[in-house]
Amino acid sequence: MLKKGFEENEPVKDVKVIMDKATRKNKGYGFVTSKHKLSTAKAVKKERSMKVGGSTSASRLTCKREADAKAPTNSAPLLQKKIKKQKNENGLVGAAEQEVKVKAFETFACPIESHKVIEIEIAESEPAVGMKKWLSEYHNQRPGLHVLQQRIDEFIADFEAREERARQERETAAAEEGWTVVTRHKGRKKTTDSESGITVGGIAPAAVENKQKKKTTETALNFYRFQRREARRNEILELQQRFEEDKKKIVALRAARKFRPY
Repeated sequence: MLKKGFEENEPVKDVKVIMDKATRKNKGYGFVTSKHKLSTAKAVKKERSMKVGGSTSASRLTCKREADAKAPTNSAPLLQKKIKKQKNENGLVGAAEQEVKVKAFETFACPIESHKVIEIEIAESEPAVGMKKWLSEYHNQRPGLHVLQQRIDEFIADFEAREERARQERETAAAEEGWTVVTRHKGRKKTTDSESGITVGGIAPAAVENKQKKKTTETALNFYRFQRREARRNEILELQQRFEEDKKKIVALRAARKFRPY
């Protein structure tokens, strides 16, 4: 429709409206490419003498032009033109067709009436201070068990993937050089076979038996109360016997030191 409105006064090759990629809406201006080569003065004169009428797009253009004339301080001119000259090596115009790019503002609707404008008041939220701020920070730092478990699972999966990649790289490097890398893993030695259950090295049978004997004797000694009583009585009797023996030895030593002149 816009192209037909321009073709009523001049053959138009193409009309492009610039769209905003983010909002998918037109920015309010476009480019008009003419089919004939025009000079700068002629293009300006042609644009000034351009009159649009007889179509829907023409009525909209006229409506927008009238609105711009009524409010010149709030809106820019309707059309602004840019003529790009292409010159060849000799400094002459080389292209048979010269693009006349005309920058135009939004021309697809009449000015919005004042009674259709809806005003919305946005209430400004007060900043959190004091206890509210501390509570919000506390809850933000502790999102919950579900989120925490998800983060842990992601970390473990990433760690295992990195370890697996490192292991594969080491194996690949060893295979390329023709060497087999043997590593020693620290930890408890294997004492039983997983299939048969037979003891296979690691601990000597004699050492196991000796350890079991010591364990049983230590557990049975002075375990009950009567055993502790008997042990104390035996210790007292042994001390008394040693005391009597020491008394006899002292008497014998005194008799040996007695003075005998004849």
